[in-house]
Amino acid sequence: KLITITTSLESISFENLQKLQIELNNFNNKSDSNEQHFSDVEKLKEKLIENIKKLPVNQVKVAYYHFQNMRYTKRKIQGDIFSIYVQKKAIEFLKSELYKNTETKDYLQKKVKKLEKFQDKSLYQVCGLNSKITKLYKKHISKVRSYERKLLPITNTKF
Repeated sequence: KLITITTSLESISFENLQKLQIELNNFNNKSDSNEQHFSDVEKLKEKLIENIKKLPVNQVKVAYYHFQNMRYTKRKIQGDIFSIYVQKKAIEFLKSELYKNTETKDYLQKKVKKLEKFQDKSLYQVCGLNSKITKLYKKHISKVRSYERKLLPITNTKF
């Protein structure tokens, strides 16, 4: 068998041998990176298990619920845990909703007063605009009437 392999290798050109060497190196590099990735994943799993072990008793049930229910329910990714992006969006939403000003009686009363002041100011502005419109209308009407008076009446004799 060794003789057939060596004769096969002798028949391969130098360029093909170089290509084969490059492919073997690439394969070795990929396997090294896969081993590194595998060891990184193993380290993360160990950290996760340690974090779960450190949880207080009342949080274990919550963590279990999270792992069981915070998963996609449809399509190809059904059963996968929510992506980091979705988790971050959920956290942002919860922070924005949970830490809002609670609408207490005092808060609502202040808001009502502020809106009443705004309404009064708006009514004042509307009244001012109405008076300006009325003045402009009267001015326009008076100009039209003055032009009307200036025009000479047309009679049959002038034609």
